[in-house]
Amino acid sequence: MPLMSLSRRTIAYDFTDQRLSKFFTHTNDPAGMAQRFNQRLVTDYHMSDEEQARIKPLTAAMAQRIFELRRKFGADIIATFDDYHQQVAAQMTPEQREAYQKLNAERRQRMTEMLLPDAKPTTGTGN
Repeated sequence: MPLMSLSRRTIAYDFTDQRLSKFFTHTNDPAGMAQRFNQRLVTDYHMSDEEQARIKPLTAAMAQRIFELRRKFGADIIATFDDYHQQVAAQMTPEQREAYQKLNAERRQRMTEMLLPDAKPTTGTGN
């Protein structure tokens, strides 16, 4: 693979990882997310106190639902990777499998920290 292509790909992955990380950080706290959204509405649309009072329950419910979906999404993504990594590992030699599983355990830890930051650490590698 040409160096330039690899460099562009690395930059794209870094950008995507940063955006995903920011999204998951912002959606890990429903109350904070609702507060940020409410503040944006007030600032952008100059809402009255009465309008804010009517909208707050809606933004709180939206933020809670996004939080729940984000958690489910994170758990589903991790489970999918675990399943396919196990299937791939089964096709490898013992030496290849050992290296593959070690690398995937490290990746899984980073993915869990990003997707499910409030989850309790697991002892399994998922492979």
